[in-house]
Amino acid sequence: MSIKRSFTVKITFKEGYGNPITLTGKDATAFNTAWHNKLNDQDGAIGFEWPVITTTGESPNQKTVTTYTSFLFCNVAKVERSEQTETKYTDDQCKDA
Repeated sequence: MSIKRSFTVKITFKEGYGNPITLTGKDATAFNTAWHNKLNDQDGAIGFEWPVITTTGESPNQKTVTTYTSFLFCNVAKVERSEQTETKYTDDQCKDA
């Protein structure tokens, strides 16, 4: 039996710096770690960046494009983390989760 734990993070920016975004999965975990390191003065990071991977076109001309979205921590007004959820998997289910 394996347990997958997950949560979401909603980031609201200061006025004029963009619309709120919600991160999930690995992106939410990475942001949450970076944000708390910044709050505790444990890291010199000034912002956060994550890849957004999209696929364009049809086979055989299909292309994968990676763009990077980023923002500075000083432009963040509020961070809301959801409650952590747990999903239990049997070992054979976990391979695909």
